[in-house]
Amino acid sequence: MSIKEITVRLASLNDANAIRDIYRAAISESASQDQGLPAISRQGGLFIAELGETAIGFGGIDFDAREQIRYVYVIPEYQRSGLRVGLKILETMEAAARQRGIRLVRLHAAPDAVRFYEKAGYSAVEPKDLIGHDHEGVEMVKNLASSTVVK
Repeated sequence: MSIKEITVRLASLNDANAIRDIYRAAISESASQDQGLPAISRQGGLFIAELGETAIGFGGIDFDAREQIRYVYVIPEYQRSGLRVGLKILETMEAAARQRGIRLVRLHAAPDAVRFYEKAGYSAVEPKDLIGHDHEGVEMVKNLASSTVVK
């Protein structure tokens, strides 16, 4: 019996059904997900995590946005499983940002995701730098130039 590894690769529009299924599993069966995915995919910022041949998570980074990290979603059964799926997706997006010369990445974390991002080196944005949102969450930032990869 071989142990399967988590791999994270660039997604394509061919992965749209898998991404939709992951999003629905993570959020709600009735949820729809399209919020900029084609544009992010064209930028080379859409990533999918697989365990063997099975898609189990995805993430999106919009290199041109003020809040670059847009999504990190993992199927619930793989969340907090010790496989570190979300972290691997996040690290892959951070590496892509570094390759494009981005040194400061920003995101808006859902309340239940704040601890995940803190463990990955993100911190709350200073009050004077808040963008503001119409939904609950925490604006967070990470300096890629001074951070190290989380092990």
